[in-house]
Amino acid sequence: TDEDTRTSITTCVRNPKSPAWHKWKFSGTLRSYSVLYNILVLSIERGDVLFVETIDISPVPGTRFLDCEVLSADMATPVLDTGVTTWTLPFEITEDPDYPLVIVDTATGDIIPSNTRVYADSIAATGDFVSSNVAIGLLYPVQWELSPIFMTDGQQDGSSIALTDGHLQIRHVEFNYSATGEFTVTVVPNIDDLSQSYEYTFDGNSDDEKGTFRAPVFGQNTKARITVGGTSHRPFAISNFSWTGNISQTTKRV
Repeated sequence: TDEDTRTSITTCVRNPKSPAWHKWKFSGTLRSYSVLYNILVLSIERGDVLFVETIDISPVPGTRFLDCEVLSADMATPVLDTGVTTWTLPFEITEDPDYPLVIVDTATGDIIPSNTRVYADSIAATGDFVSSNVAIGLLYPVQWELSPIFMTDGQQDGSSIALTDGHLQIRHVEFNYSATGEFTVTVVPNIDDLSQSYEYTFDGNSDDEKGTFRAPVFGQNTKARITVGGTSHRPFAISNFSWTGNISQTTKRV
């Protein structure tokens, strides 16, 4: 949760293929939350009233790139008027350029870009989408920065220690993904020279595809900065990463 404002929460939803992270923003102050099976239970304070609300984050079959579904009994039927479809939402919207509100066609997994307009409690798009199944939510960026990479040495007690004597040159990092949306790997080979920054983008894939995305680093383990993230509305589903490199051990004379 956001400890300063207590208005957001991040969840990890695991579908049959891979996990994906989601961020939820709420009006009001988030007082507490818990998870009961696939139900997220929230206690939200708005004014002097405390609301208990639930979100079903179960995986949804038959949709593209959407791994959870939120249904609201208060969601009004979309209205078509003079070629514009309007959805009235059960909450007020505060526009934030960092978290734009978007409409996603659940059949294709694509954002509906038809001149979308956001109002206080509704969102509208040019075209007839009354019969379309859509998901409406806030688009937010996600970014991970990898910790410095070290070789490790196993100990007799089962623990491991980092090997810091020597020079470890990282050649590549590889990210394993499954049914993920677009993501970008940003590499700064040497943090002492931030002008040298390189981006490598994976443009997303089909629902069933799994694979590995490789990005070159060619930097020292303690000097290189590696981040991965994106701004796609589709799941950010990276399961793990690996690396390749060369190590030169330091020798000592006695």
